[in-house]
Amino acid sequence: MAKKTYAEKLKDPRWQKKRLEVLSDAEFQCELCGDTESTLHVHHKQYIKGHDVWEYERQQLACLCESCHENQHDLDVRFQDCYQGFLLMALAVKMKFIIFWLDFLVWKSRWIIFMSKCYTSAVMMLQITGEHYDETPFISVLPKRLA
Repeated sequence: MAKKTYAEKLKDPRWQKKRLEVLSDAEFQCELCGDTESTLHVHHKQYIKGHDVWEYERQQLACLCESCHENQHDLDVRFQDCYQGFLLMALAVKMKFIIFWLDFLVWKSRWIIFMSKCYTSAVMMLQITGEHYDETPFISVLPKRLA
């Protein structure tokens, strides 16, 4: 069986029943402005993936006049744009933070490699020259957890 389109789902008897319940609960007036003369729509406050239009709880639906319904969708679009902008900004900040720490770790690892090369070179030089090597001055400047 082919999947129903949204328009076909709105003609389904289960949606028609749910729609009448919402309109009746709202006493056939717009829940935002109180209009009783304009065409009334049942607005889904949010859509949940996998739910059919009639599978929502009453508090997830609103009875709105045509004008308020259109305004609500405009607000939803503006909110979605702002929210996506916020997410992109947060992602950019997070990426800068991650890049900062990666740079720090690269710098730190390069510093450790450099210091170990210096230490190795110094030890080798002392061994070549045959001079006595005392580790005490080197160890005394290391943090206690490394010494």
